[in-house]
Amino acid sequence: MISARRLVGATAIVLLLAACGGGSDGGSTDGGDTPGPAPDAGVQVVATGAWNDIGLGSGSWGWGVLLENPGAEAIRVDMDVNALNSAGEVVDSMTAMWTVVVAGSQGGISGGFFGVPEGEQVSEIEIASIETSPSEFGSSTLAVGGVTVADSVVTGSVANGSDQALAGVWVTGLQVQSGSVVGGGGTMIDVPSGGATDFTVNLIGSLTGDLIVVAAPPYN
Repeated sequence: MISARRLVGATAIVLLLAACGGGSDGGSTDGGDTPGPAPDAGVQVVATGAWNDIGLGSGSWGWGVLLENPGAEAIRVDMDVNALNSAGEVVDSMTAMWTVVVAGSQGGISGGFFGVPEGEQVSEIEIASIETSPSEFGSSTLAVGGVTVADSVVTGSVANGSDQALAGVWVTGLQVQSGSVVGGGGTMIDVPSGGATDFTVNLIGSLTGDLIVVAAPPYN
């Protein structure tokens, strides 16, 4: 069930909206340039945000979360995310969203809300719950390199510093402006042991701010 939710939230956007990007200013968000307190002493929430330019009608909004793992071991992160309107009311939610954040690095999730009622605006997102657990990836590394951007298309490569081939590495690009996530996208690749694999990520939402590209090993 967890993997099914991740597929709807991130992969559906990548596969259905590969040609979409830009156009939205993004919603206002919580988060900031400096990592905040770790919610469970395992991960820090750096920035969050939502945007309504994902091409699936007025009820569809993209969202992103940028995380940071200050520890020496990779951690698995599970979270439930709510979409809030300007009155702070929950207008949609995504449950059991997950990722792995490698040791001493940043990680991220880009997903989507698809049931926001007509006429409602998502002004911010709320992490309703967040939990971490140890990952089998341990202290191994994934390195993103050679990143280039052309309009809404991001390309680069991911190098695998572990001693095992990785099937299902998530690559996520997030646009962060003034501490808020205003756009994003993701894709999945396989990376051989000790090798590297090229990737292409199609961004949606606003293309302003700083682009942060992160890679996450399989959730195990």
